[in-house]
Amino acid sequence: MDSTELSDSLSPCRVAALLIAHDDYWYLAETIASLQGKIPAFVFVNKLPFFAEPGDWQKVVEAAERAGATVIVGEWQGEIKHRSAAGEHLLSLGFTYALLPDGDEIIEPRLLDTLLKIAESDLADVVNIRWDTYWKTPEFVIRPREGFTPSYLANLNVASPVAGHQYRGGRMLFLDESYGLVHHLS
Repeated sequence: MDSTELSDSLSPCRVAALLIAHDDYWYLAETIASLQGKIPAFVFVNKLPFFAEPGDWQKVVEAAERAGATVIVGEWQGEIKHRSAAGEHLLSLGFTYALLPDGDEIIEPRLLDTLLKIAESDLADVVNIRWDTYWKTPEFVIRPREGFTPSYLANLNVASPVAGHQYRGGRMLFLDESYGLVHHLS
C-alpha cells in the first residue's frame, strides 16, 4: 500500500468540546470563546446537581446558546455518568476526540492548538495538562500551583472518565505549562 492509499484509508479525526454543567454559567461564554471557533462546543446540561441543592441550570442553557454552543439537556446521576453519556453522544455524531473544559476554564490559544494537533495526529488517547487555579476572582491566582493535572483531551473510542476531571485508557501524555495553560476560574 503506497502513502496515498494509506492516507485515503485513514478516517479523519473529528474533535469537539465536551462541556458538562449543572449551574456553572458565570464564565461559560468566555470558556466557549476561548475555543476560537476552531471546534464545535457541546454543553451537556444536567438538571440534577452533583452535590448540594439544585441550582439554576436554565441559566446554563441560556448562556451556552448565546455563546453559540449546541445544548443537550438531561438527567444523569453523578459526574461519571454525565461525562460518559456526553462522550457516547459525541461518538454517535462521528467525533473521535473530545476537548474537556468545564464552564469556568479558559484555554490559552497555544495549548488549544497543541491539543488539536495531538488529536489530529492520534499521538495520545488521554492528555493531561497543567492549569492555574484562581481564588474567588481572576485577580487571585493560587501559588504554589496545584499539583492536580486534569485530563483535557480524550480519545472517545479508548478513554473513559474515572473521577472528576480524570480520564483513563490507552496512551497517556502530559503537557506542562510550557505548552500553555488553562485558567481555572473556580
